[in-house]
Amino acid sequence: MVYGKLRFRRDYIHKALEPLEYQLSRDARSATTMVLVIVALILGFMVLLWSLVEFDEDTAEMFLGASVLGLFFAGGAIFSAVGKHGRKSKKLVFLRELLEELRPELHPRKMVRVRFDLRHYDHKDPIWTGTSTHGNPKAKYSDKWLQVRAVLADRSQVEIVRQAGLKTKKGSLVKEKRRLTLTITPPHDSREIFEKGKKTLGTELNNSLHAYFHDRPEAFKVASRKRAGALKIKAMQLDAPFLAQEVTSLLRAVYGHFYA
Repeated sequence: MVYGKLRFRRDYIHKALEPLEYQLSRDARSATTMVLVIVALILGFMVLLWSLVEFDEDTAEMFLGASVLGLFFAGGAIFSAVGKHGRKSKKLVFLRELLEELRPELHPRKMVRVRFDLRHYDHKDPIWTGTSTHGNPKAKYSDKWLQVRAVLADRSQVEIVRQAGLKTKKGSLVKEKRRLTLTITPPHDSREIFEKGKKTLGTELNNSLHAYFHDRPEAFKVASRKRAGALKIKAMQLDAPFLAQEVTSLLRAVYGHFYA
């Protein structure tokens, strides 16, 4: 199960993630075994053919070329499997670290709700396809892989969404836009405080982004939503991943602004 839903209280974070961590570990072992079997079959076939067939100089060169080509494709399969598992692992690490970072701020009795999808972005159809001027296939994917909904100790409601926009060329990833959306809905008795501080929040956060992000986002926006006085913060990175610590630092900065 590398996609689905989770519900748990703050004291059960590790227990909630255990099945997910086990599944990823199992998938890694299965992928490694499959790759090793493929490589063993290719090498075994080469050795058997070399021992049974008498080669002249030209045939030997052809056999050597075919062998190198077979090993090249096997190497490509290994590289692809390692890359896909690596993306899954990074997503899980972010989720685990985010929940651990949030844990002290969470309401002890309210449920945390998580929707996750750790699958590789190409498990579903692209949102756009085309070709380059040289006829090479191109595609764009949207990967909304995480949504965390939680209630904080002051009964504020927080929603954290992670999404990626990806562009591929000839099947290889050439560009990735990493997006973070943070929505904060204050409790009823704090809405007046939030309303008074909204106007200056965007300017204050933009002037201090270096304090919250190890790499300044290419795009950053703060907007207020009329529904329940909520705030929505959006950030986008091209050259660096978002870290769990950055999300909680930003969240604490928002509360520091309103309750200073």
